[in-house]
Amino acid sequence: MDSNSSQQIRLIYILYIIGAFIWLVLLVGVILAYIEKGKETESVLLSHLRRQIRIFWVHLVAAIVGGIVLIVLIVIAFTVTAVGAGVSGGDPAAAAAIGTIITSLLMGVYGLGLIIYVIVASVKGLKSLDAGEPMY
Repeated sequence: MDSNSSQQIRLIYILYIIGAFIWLVLLVGVILAYIEKGKETESVLLSHLRRQIRIFWVHLVAAIVGGIVLIVLIVIAFTVTAVGAGVSGGDPAAAAAIGTIITSLLMGVYGLGLIIYVIVASVKGLKSLDAGEPMY
């Protein structure tokens, strides 16, 4: 294995771990992965670069879908709780706020799952890279 390419791939995994918390760093990592992929010819290292790119896209699509679902759930929670509170004579604003808080907490757990996914996938990739094994 080319040590320079291997070090570059290791750096990308580290950027991904940081990028799990700071999205811009994850974006820098995928850009570097695409650049390195264009230069790399060794199949083991190429498998790591493909995996890094896949981690990014899975994370991005899941984050977008999660964001859309969050907005829809907040609108539904606001509507249902406000209407329900209006019918029962309760405070619609307080009921909507409670529904929004619960929905936001659920989506926070979803976001935590995305962070865990990126970190676990990156750590597994680092371990495979150190062992000289390809990623599948």
